[in-house]
Amino acid sequence: MKKLILGLFMILVASSYAVPSFVNSKRAEERGYKVVSDSEGSISMQKVEDESATTISYWYGVKNPDAAELNKILKEDASRDLQNKGSLKMGKAYVEKYVDGQNFMYTIVFKNAKPADTLTSVAYYTKKEIPKSELNKYVDKLLAESEKYIK
Repeated sequence: MKKLILGLFMILVASSYAVPSFVNSKRAEERGYKVVSDSEGSISMQKVEDESATTISYWYGVKNPDAAELNKILKEDASRDLQNKGSLKMGKAYVEKYVDGQNFMYTIVFKNAKPADTLTSVAYYTKKEIPKSELNKYVDKLLAESEKYIK
């Protein structure tokens, strides 16, 4: 009986996956984020507001992570359901703009986010288009937001 219980416990431990130690999920939850995906190699947290939604994802466990490659993968995935309206290479990030009819989604992959061996991306969904002249401010704001939840 003890072996059976121990075996079930070990299976449960092996099959469950905890939030990575570098992420402060409690702080994120206090600020309105909910963990929407937690799998080996990535975690995503989302906050939904009246006019927008923000999803922060941390990609970890890959040797020599490449922000350009992650941007390419996310672009291919998003382009299946959304219309791509352009790409921007900014100093801090790769930015893609999408439209799904009346709403806009911006995916941002940061080039030098913290921690160093982790890639950070943000999907920002909004009812209003962000003017190009203000996009840099949003990138800075979202980078700062994503770094608030790193220990």
